[in-house]
Amino acid sequence: MAEPLIISEQTEYDPEAGRYDELYATLKLHEDWNHDPARLQAMIDDPEVRFMLGKAGGLTVAMATIIAPIPTGTKTLGLVEDVAVLPEAQGNGYGKAMMHHIQGVAEGLGVDTIQLTSNPDSRPEANRMYRDLGYRYHNTNVFVMDLGEQG
Repeated sequence: MAEPLIISEQTEYDPEAGRYDELYATLKLHEDWNHDPARLQAMIDDPEVRFMLGKAGGLTVAMATIIAPIPTGTKTLGLVEDVAVLPEAQGNGYGKAMMHHIQGVAEGLGVDTIQLTSNPDSRPEANRMYRDLGYRYHNTNVFVMDLGEQG
Protein backbone atom coordinates (compact mmCIF):
# COMPACT_ATOMS: atom_id res chain seq x y z
CA MET A 1 0.00 0.00 0.00
CA ALA A 2 1.22 3.50 -0.86
CA GLU A 3 2.21 5.95 1.82
CA PRO A 4 -0.49 8.57 2.55
CA LEU A 5 -0.03 11.98 0.94
CA ILE A 6 0.53 14.75 3.47
CA ILE A 7 -0.33 18.11 1.88
CA SER A 8 0.79 21.47 3.22
CA GLU A 9 0.60 25.03 1.97
CA GLN A 10 4.01 26.55 1.53
CA THR A 11 4.60 29.81 3.38
CA GLU A 12 8.19 30.31 2.27
CA TYR A 13 10.46 29.01 -0.42
CA ASP A 14 12.43 26.08 0.93
CA PRO A 15 14.78 24.38 -1.53
CA GLU A 16 14.96 21.38 0.81
CA ALA A 17 11.16 20.94 0.88
CA GLY A 18 10.50 20.42 -2.79
CA ARG A 19 11.85 18.76 -5.88
CA TYR A 20 10.66 21.70 -7.94
CA ASP A 21 12.56 21.07 -11.18
CA GLU A 22 11.48 17.42 -11.27
CA LEU A 23 7.86 18.32 -10.54
CA TYR A 24 7.71 21.08 -13.14
CA ALA A 25 9.33 18.75 -15.68
CA THR A 26 6.32 16.40 -15.37
CA LEU A 27 4.12 19.21 -16.69
CA LYS A 28 5.98 19.00 -20.01
CA LEU A 29 5.81 22.76 -20.48
CA HIS A 30 9.30 23.23 -21.83
CA GLU A 31 12.15 20.89 -22.65
CA ASP A 32 14.65 22.24 -20.12
CA TRP A 33 12.66 24.26 -17.61
CA ASN A 34 14.19 25.18 -14.27
CA HIS A 35 12.33 26.86 -11.44
CA ASP A 36 13.14 30.40 -10.36
CA PRO A 37 13.38 30.67 -6.54
CA ALA A 38 12.53 34.40 -6.57
CA ARG A 39 9.44 33.79 -8.72
CA LEU A 40 8.30 30.93 -6.45
CA GLN A 41 8.77 33.12 -3.35
CA ALA A 42 6.78 35.95 -4.97
CA MET A 43 4.03 33.46 -5.77
CA ILE A 44 4.04 32.14 -2.19
CA ASP A 45 3.91 35.73 -0.84
CA ASP A 46 0.83 36.60 -2.93
CA PRO A 47 -2.27 36.45 -0.68
CA GLU A 48 -4.44 34.99 -3.47
CA VAL A 49 -2.03 32.14 -4.23
CA ARG A 50 -1.86 28.88 -2.34
CA PHE A 51 1.09 26.72 -3.35
CA MET A 52 0.78 23.16 -2.06
CA LEU A 53 3.36 20.42 -1.75
CA GLY A 54 2.47 16.81 -1.08
CA LYS A 55 4.83 14.43 0.72
CA ALA A 56 4.68 10.66 0.98
CA GLY A 57 7.11 8.75 3.10
CA GLY A 58 8.86 12.04 3.89
CA LEU A 59 9.61 12.81 0.23
CA THR A 60 8.01 15.52 -1.86
CA VAL A 61 6.10 13.79 -4.65
CA ALA A 62 3.35 16.24 -5.70
CA MET A 63 2.47 19.90 -6.04
CA ALA A 64 -0.41 22.13 -7.08
CA THR A 65 -1.31 25.81 -7.01
CA ILE A 66 -4.68 27.52 -6.67
CA ILE A 67 -5.17 31.21 -7.30
CA ALA A 68 -8.35 32.32 -5.56
CA PRO A 69 -10.63 34.02 -5.05
CA ILE A 70 -10.94 35.69 -8.45
CA PRO A 71 -14.22 37.62 -8.46
CA THR A 72 -15.94 38.17 -11.79
CA GLY A 73 -19.28 39.70 -12.65
CA THR A 74 -21.01 36.33 -12.55
CA LYS A 75 -19.06 34.02 -10.22
CA THR A 76 -16.01 33.60 -8.03
CA LEU A 77 -13.29 31.61 -9.75
CA GLY A 78 -10.39 29.55 -8.57
CA LEU A 79 -7.64 28.94 -11.11
CA VAL A 80 -5.70 25.70 -10.61
CA GLU A 81 -2.20 25.54 -12.06
CA ASP A 82 0.79 23.22 -12.06
CA VAL A 83 -0.75 20.01 -10.71
CA ALA A 84 2.11 17.51 -10.84
CA VAL A 85 3.03 14.13 -9.41
CA LEU A 86 6.49 12.68 -9.90
CA PRO A 87 6.49 9.75 -12.35
CA GLU A 88 7.69 7.25 -9.77
CA ALA A 89 4.79 8.23 -7.47
CA GLN A 90 2.03 8.19 -10.10
CA GLY A 91 -0.71 5.60 -9.86
CA ASN A 92 -1.04 5.93 -6.08
CA GLY A 93 -3.95 8.39 -6.04
CA TYR A 94 -1.76 11.37 -5.14
CA GLY A 95 -3.07 13.54 -7.98
CA LYS A 96 -6.66 12.89 -6.89
CA ALA A 97 -5.76 13.52 -3.25
CA MET A 98 -4.15 16.83 -4.21
CA MET A 99 -7.19 17.86 -6.26
CA HIS A 100 -9.57 16.96 -3.41
CA HIS A 101 -7.45 19.11 -1.11
CA ILE A 102 -7.43 22.00 -3.59
CA GLN A 103 -11.22 21.72 -3.96
CA GLY A 104 -11.61 21.96 -0.18
CA VAL A 105 -9.39 25.05 -0.09
CA ALA A 106 -11.44 26.59 -2.92
CA GLU A 107 -14.73 25.93 -1.13
CA GLY A 108 -13.34 27.55 2.01
CA LEU A 109 -12.48 30.65 -0.02
CA GLY A 110 -16.00 30.95 -1.43
CA VAL A 111 -15.07 29.78 -4.93
CA ASP A 112 -18.02 28.83 -7.16
CA THR A 113 -16.09 27.44 -10.13
CA ILE A 114 -12.64 25.94 -10.54
CA GLN A 115 -10.90 26.30 -13.88
CA LEU A 116 -7.77 24.55 -15.06
CA THR A 117 -6.07 23.72 -18.31
CA SER A 118 -4.39 20.46 -19.22
CA ASN A 119 -2.84 19.47 -22.52
CA PRO A 120 -4.71 16.40 -23.82
CA ASP A 121 -1.78 15.29 -26.00
CA SER A 122 1.07 15.43 -23.49
CA ARG A 123 -0.93 14.66 -20.32
CA PRO A 124 -3.67 12.13 -21.17
CA GLU A 125 -3.60 10.53 -17.69
CA ALA A 126 -4.13 13.91 -16.02
CA ASN A 127 -7.03 14.65 -18.37
CA ARG A 128 -8.61 11.32 -17.50
CA MET A 129 -8.19 12.05 -13.77
CA TYR A 130 -9.89 15.45 -14.10
CA ARG A 131 -12.83 13.87 -15.92
CA ASP A 132 -13.04 11.12 -13.27
CA LEU A 133 -13.17 13.84 -10.61
CA GLY A 134 -16.15 15.48 -12.33
CA TYR A 135 -14.43 18.23 -14.30
CA ARG A 136 -15.94 18.75 -17.71
CA TYR A 137 -14.40 19.85 -20.95
CA HIS A 138 -15.20 23.48 -21.73
CA ASN A 139 -15.17 24.07 -25.48
CA THR A 140 -13.27 27.32 -25.69
CA ASN A 141 -9.98 28.64 -26.94
CA VAL A 142 -7.24 29.68 -24.58
CA PHE A 143 -5.38 32.66 -25.97
CA VAL A 144 -1.94 33.52 -24.60
CA MET A 145 0.20 36.61 -25.04
CA ASP A 146 3.64 36.76 -23.51
CA LEU A 147 3.96 40.48 -22.81
CA GLY A 148 7.74 40.39 -22.67
CA GLU A 149 7.87 39.07 -26.24
CA GLN A 150 5.65 41.57 -28.09
CA GLY A 151 7.26 43.02 -31.12
